[in-house]
Amino acid sequence: MLLVIAGCVAAFASSGEIPFVTVDKGAISGIREPTFVSVLTDADWQELWHRHDAAKLPPRPLPRVDFTAEMVVAVFAGEKSTGGHAIEIARVEEQESPHELRVFYRQSAPSPGGVVLQALTQPFHFVRMKRVVAPVAFIAQ
Repeated sequence: MLLVIAGCVAAFASSGEIPFVTVDKGAISGIREPTFVSVLTDADWQELWHRHDAAKLPPRPLPRVDFTAEMVVAVFAGEKSTGGHAIEIARVEEQESPHELRVFYRQSAPSPGGVVLQALTQPFHFVRMKRVVAPVAFIAQ
């Protein structure tokens, strides 16, 4: 009986919060659909950055990431009809069992009747953190 209880407790154990660093955050992106992505390779990073940065002229250099030790996680809110919208990664946790990476994000919208920029925007947030090879779950807060 004691082993069963210990096993049940371990099934919900968390390794804890993972610190991260913002790579890029803003309101103008070439990615116009809601997208949630984790990147573990240079090739995937180059492709994602190229799609994201296509809206900017001149293109910006690719931020450096050491994919032997790090990874990138990004959230894109999709195209919005006005300014005042935002999306941000709030925290990242590694779960032990089942082994997965949980990315908690928040979205916000302008207040009804508020004054906002009348332009199409595409809110996004990229973060860099230690490399975790596991399924990734994106969870809205």
